[in-house]
Amino acid sequence: MQFIRKLGYAIEIPEQLKVGAEVGEYVLENAQAEIDEIKKIVKKSTFSSLGILAKEDEYLSDFRQAFLVNQKIHVMTMNEAQGVEFDVVILVGIGQDASVDYAYMKDVELAEGKKRIEKDLLYVALTRAIFELHVMGKEKLEDVVCIC
Repeated sequence: MQFIRKLGYAIEIPEQLKVGAEVGEYVLENAQAEIDEIKKIVKKSTFSSLGILAKEDEYLSDFRQAFLVNQKIHVMTMNEAQGVEFDVVILVGIGQDASVDYAYMKDVELAEGKKRIEKDLLYVALTRAIFELHVMGKEKLEDVVCIC
C-alpha cells in the first residue's frame, strides 16, 4: 500500500494492516529479460496463482508462449484483471507506453477523462496482488507515472 501511495494515489492505509513483502522493482531492457526474471521468481516462490499483467495485449504474446504450460500462471491485460486477485502479480512492460501525452487533444475534459481512466486502470493492476507485487520494464514505475 505504501508503494501505491508513493506513486501519488491518495489512499488510507489502516493501522492494523500487516506489513507485506516489499515490492520488487526491476529495470530490464526487453520482454525476454522480463520473462527470464519471472522464471527466477517462479522457481523461488510458492503460490497458487500468479498474474502477469501489461497495459497492451500485444506486449503479452511472448509471455503467453513462455508460460503456456503452467496453469497457475495467468497472462492478461490490466483491463482483463479487474475483479481478479492473484497471490503474486507481475506488471510487465513498464516504460514501453506507460503513459500517454494527451496535450495534443483540444478537448481538455476528454483528455482529463482519459488520464483518469489510465490512473484507475493502473490502480486496479497494482491492487490485484495478495502477497507479492513485482514491477518490470525499461524504467521504474515512479519515473513514468504522474498521478496528478
